[in-house]
Amino acid sequence: METRPVTQTTPNRLLIVDDDPGIGRFIAAVAEDLGFTVSIVGNVAEFKDRVAEFEPTHVVTDLQMPGADGIELLRYLATENCEALVTVISGLDSRVVKTALQVGENLGLRMNGALTKPIEIRQLENLLSSPSGSPKAGPTAGELAEGIPRGELVAYFQPKFSRADGLRWTANEVEALVRWQHPEHGLLSPNILLPLAVEGGLLDLLTSTMLEQAVQRIRAWEADGHIVSVAVNLPPELLADLAIPDRLAAICEKAGVAPDRIILEVTETAAMANPKHAMEILTRARVKGFRLAVDDFGTGFSSLQELYRMPFTELKIDRAFISDIAVSEEARAIVEVSLLLARRLGLKSCAEGVETEAQLNFLSQHGCDTVQGFYFSRPVDQHVIITILSSDKTRSGDA
Repeated sequence: METRPVTQTTPNRLLIVDDDPGIGRFIAAVAEDLGFTVSIVGNVAEFKDRVAEFEPTHVVTDLQMPGADGIELLRYLATENCEALVTVISGLDSRVVKTALQVGENLGLRMNGALTKPIEIRQLENLLSSPSGSPKAGPTAGELAEGIPRGELVAYFQPKFSRADGLRWTANEVEALVRWQHPEHGLLSPNILLPLAVEGGLLDLLTSTMLEQAVQRIRAWEADGHIVSVAVNLPPELLADLAIPDRLAAICEKAGVAPDRIILEVTETAAMANPKHAMEILTRARVKGFRLAVDDFGTGFSSLQELYRMPFTELKIDRAFISDIAVSEEARAIVEVSLLLARRLGLKSCAEGVETEAQLNFLSQHGCDTVQGFYFSRPVDQHVIITILSSDKTRSGDA
């Protein structure tokens, strides 16, 4: 039995039931990043002992367990009147999984969906980001509007590692990722707060707040001797706002930070939704000195002719292709072509979602400039990220 507490106080408690330690640790890492306290059990006896003591708000259980199947575990949760959100994991036929979810609902459980193997990070994050396992209402757009001025939005940072020399990789850039430290619901992920920001018309305020925190961190890190650039996500909705480059530049000017220390990340889909409009806004941002990254590259259906006309400085390959490098020839081909395209267009390349040394080695062999992902570090708060920047943390990958 393994309990993995997080540093902040949070009402979110995840019980993982899986006899595969690797899967348990993977789910735990993602959950901890989202603000959960996590407990992992590997058999039925531990599961029954842990449920009452841990009082989970979320349960993730494999349908195939030694000593008992997942349906038996669902029935036990029902007899214990468990109100947690329940997610099942399975590599079985989709019809079996669908039926298992229906069985859970028939037993009166709050079924949250299913994860198929191999587990995708985004699918896992979405399921874990469902509101708390208690029946009470979740956070609202009104609470977010009140919380932003109170300083409840906090930036977490995921380091981006670049090749230093030989086989070494070192961090000199980070991506800022928004979190909401809600006074009642704990630390909430973007999957919860961003829809509320859209609903409440708060995306501009949210983005400005994140940029303000980013430039403050840049100044603080520079005072400690670290020259770090920060990537900030630019929501698709703001690509319709012709004044956004001026507002972002004003924030940098007020803080005394050069705009070229900021990388604005725009998804491929957002950039291509209205390319002429996006081109004007992005070009103005480049003129003001901001760097621009096309994010989630490969997931949209953009015209390469339109894409190469955009003033991007970086191309970020979507994590879906990186995660499939080891098992899919098609994914390997897409990653290779994307890296070649970046080089030929004079763009810096970045791979998202790097989780294994094999993935790092492949990317290294094909000339990827920067990488980010759980292999190096998940997103961390401002206190932890400084230790990563200060430690000259490196990893080796085969050349």
